[in-house]
Amino acid sequence: MKKNLDINIAGQLFRVDEDAWEILKHYLDHVSARFRTEQGGDETLSDIEARIAEIFGGGKEPPTLVSKEMVTDMINIMGAPEDYYEDGPRRKTRHFMSGNRCMTLTASRQGWAGVFQPSSGGSES
Repeated sequence: MKKNLDINIAGQLFRVDEDAWEILKHYLDHVSARFRTEQGGDETLSDIEARIAEIFGGGKEPPTLVSKEMVTDMINIMGAPEDYYEDGPRRKTRHFMSGNRCMTLTASRQGWAGVFQPSSGGSES
């Protein structure tokens, strides 16, 4: 029988099955390592966690049970941590909504640059 773990993402409680936790932990560790040392990195990480909580449907009682499939879907929406590092000169842009703010991340070989702005809608490209 698989274990379920209670975790906190962006101040919201989630119950995560063991397999999902391994994938999610790997994702969060890599994203954290990527942004933690950059200026504004803590704010970027907070917004990424808020978006993950939105994708998982947070704020429910009892807490949402996050499955491996839900984590895989989240990664498909947010992009894999490995996507944050590109070898070519091409730039990659992702847009995330968090509340009423849109976070735009643009990747290049030098890293990600983030811009936060109020918005009425958001998408991913």
